[in-house]
Amino acid sequence: MRISCNTLVSRGSPLLPSHSSIDSALEEGVLNIILEYVPGGSVASLVQAYGAFEESLAANWVLQVLRGLEFLHEHTIVHQNIKSSNVLVDNMGVIKISEPILTATKSKGTSS
Repeated sequence: MRISCNTLVSRGSPLLPSHSSIDSALEEGVLNIILEYVPGGSVASLVQAYGAFEESLAANWVLQVLRGLEFLHEHTIVHQNIKSSNVLVDNMGVIKISEPILTATKSKGTSS
C-alpha cells in the first residue's frame, strides 16, 4: 500500500485540493501537509452552528461527495475516513473532501 498526496492532486478533481495549494514540510521526522484553505468550514461545524439544512442543499452536498468518491474509486483510491468533519464547503457551496493523505492506492496485482 502506498500513501501519496501527489497521486491525488495530480488527478485533477475539483472536489480535491488543487495541486498548487498543497505543500509539505519534513521537520524532525514528521511530515506536515498544508492544504488549501476552505473558508466555509466543515459540514459538521456548519450543522452545529446553523442546525439542519434544507433538503435540496443537503442533497446537493451529498451528490458532490458521491461524485468525489466516484472519482477516487475510478483511480483505485480509497479515502478511509469520510465523515461530516472531513467534508468542507467553500464560500460558493462547492464541496472539498479533506484529509487526502488518509487515502491509499492499491497497485494492480497486489493484495492488502
